[in-house]
Amino acid sequence: MPPPKTSGPGVPDTAADDRNAEFIQSRHIYVLRKHGLLYFLDAEYPVVAASDPETASGATYTNSFITAFLEDAKGSFTGAPIDFGQACTATEHRTCQIVPRVSIWNELLCHARLQLRELSGGQGQLALVAAETRFLPKPTKEERTQAASLVYWLLTTHRCVASVDISVFDGHDQLICHAMWANPSIKTLKFDSGSLKIRQNLFTFVAFLGHVEELECTTSLDRADDCLVAALGSLLRSTTSLRSLKLSSLLVEKKGARRLLEELSANGTVKELSIHDSLADCSTFDEYLRCATNLTSLSVSTGLSPRKGALKQILAGLVENTSITDVTLEDFIVEFKSAELVFKKCAESSDESDTDGKVLLRSCVTNDIDVLSCQASTAAVIWGQLFSDSGQVLKVVRHLPCCSHITSLKLEVTASDFGGELASALADYISLTDMLQKLSLQSWGQGASASWKTIVQSLSQNTSIRKLQLFANTVGRDNAEGFADLVNASRTISKLSFNVLNPYEVGAFVRRLSKAVRDNYTLLNIVIHGEVPKNSAENWFTVRETARHNTGLVALASQFVAGCRRDGYVTEFNVPATCSRYCAQALELVSSHTALVKEISELASVTEKEASSMVQKSLADIASMLAFMQKAGVVNSKLECHPREDKQLQLDDLNEDCLRLVRSYLKISDVRGILQRPGQLTFEM
Repeated sequence: MPPPKTSGPGVPDTAADDRNAEFIQSRHIYVLRKHGLLYFLDAEYPVVAASDPETASGATYTNSFITAFLEDAKGSFTGAPIDFGQACTATEHRTCQIVPRVSIWNELLCHARLQLRELSGGQGQLALVAAETRFLPKPTKEERTQAASLVYWLLTTHRCVASVDISVFDGHDQLICHAMWANPSIKTLKFDSGSLKIRQNLFTFVAFLGHVEELECTTSLDRADDCLVAALGSLLRSTTSLRSLKLSSLLVEKKGARRLLEELSANGTVKELSIHDSLADCSTFDEYLRCATNLTSLSVSTGLSPRKGALKQILAGLVENTSITDVTLEDFIVEFKSAELVFKKCAESSDESDTDGKVLLRSCVTNDIDVLSCQASTAAVIWGQLFSDSGQVLKVVRHLPCCSHITSLKLEVTASDFGGELASALADYISLTDMLQKLSLQSWGQGASASWKTIVQSLSQNTSIRKLQLFANTVGRDNAEGFADLVNASRTISKLSFNVLNPYEVGAFVRRLSKAVRDNYTLLNIVIHGEVPKNSAENWFTVRETARHNTGLVALASQFVAGCRRDGYVTEFNVPATCSRYCAQALELVSSHTALVKEISELASVTEKEASSMVQKSLADIASMLAFMQKAGVVNSKLECHPREDKQLQLDDLNEDCLRLVRSYLKISDVRGILQRPGQLTFEM
């Protein structure tokens, strides 16, 4: 069907009153009636314009039709218009002009269960990531259609979008798949093969993924079907770009596993592989590992019942592999000798390849303290169900202070056991340890409120934990607010999962957290699996956007330190700004962030110790008053004030010591024209 005329006799003026525009629903198709035309949008025929619904068959994807659904789009909370018409201005050294408006765009994208954010280490690139939105008000059909249209518009017109997660995308699958085929800039993709529309077009979908470098495939099905295995096999045969393949949630039957391993063996590009232990349980997996000279990282996850044969295949293959330096075995029951074997082999491969190797064994610890003391295990998992009484759990917890190699701890006990001496022993360990980086606490049942209070107090004293996970039926309202306060005050907790079944406690946590979260520059990611009351929806959006903004700051700061400084940025005040100014502001705000050193290490290919030194050097470069004013755009080359008639002392009359003292009270973000958090005030000097 030819596109409709856009001008001339009989065509309404597009600047005319839009009051004639309306959304209607006809035969399960979303229809926008505007300017005498009907625009259709659904999963089968995503975009078509016609004067009669009967001509809706044979639809085509055209951006001019998509824009019809976005002309009146607004943010759900602020009511601000979605300025979708801005072209992509991103280059290797320039940020796209849409970045300052990302928070407004996310108010609409949340209806597609997505969030747009700056990509970590991405040189100004953006990512569409999955976002938990069940706590937000249920979107109208118009809002969902507008959200899908905005996703399509982003993917087809903005080359700055390099990473996409459509594993949670609900509806309009074919529309989004078409958009991704048309965008060769997408390097990272996550999708759910259980989606009906994707399954129907799986071969076609995968065939166009040759430009993807990182692929993660999840599924809502019980197991991977033959179609998915065949599609992945086809991709492995044809790709020249794929370097990371993540299939950790895919349960693969033996026939499919053997077929997939054959394709992996023939593929020479995949360096990082994450799989379910059903694939490792295949009789040919050890042979694959022996010959996989291109593979450097292996991660294997188990289901509810770990397969004993899988661990045997993994160990047999690792013994003869000389390239793998990083191994993660999640939820396996690993005995002492097996743990030492994995540790030894990775150490040998690391020495041969001159790299820093890593072994992570997520072990199910029994009452054998020797297993906990094994230097090969950096993670301890203590399941109360494996113990005959709580006294044995207490014995293991009391031994934790002797295990300085443990950086990750997971404790799961019933609420009845999580009290008294056990809570006290755990609290003592948490408050004193300076090595623990990841902590997961699970306590199911009622009656542990006093224990949680003890844990809150100990967490407030800890300065090493970066990732915190909490699972409980109830923790008490005061403790929920206490958790919020300690997260806001923490300078180390960057990833948080708060999973409490009591919705009133979850609401109290979110509301308390949102009050001061804008002053927190540490939190990068937050997940809530409980039920947030509807009256806390806007608070939750504020928290989530703050975490997104912090991630962007870390990315910018790392690029400033590593020397990847972009030459252009447009602030929310529509003032062009040099990248060095905005990136320097980011560095000031997140210079002590634990994630910054890690990101610089990866970006500049240096050790974390060297990266830390680079941060300090970059801070020293902007420490003087002159450097501060230059980066802020206040002066070009030197500090010089206009002469005063009264000859009173001015800024340029001060000596270096005085200027240094004045500088200590200032941040680049104090200068108007620098991007602030949404809704935050700026100040003029």
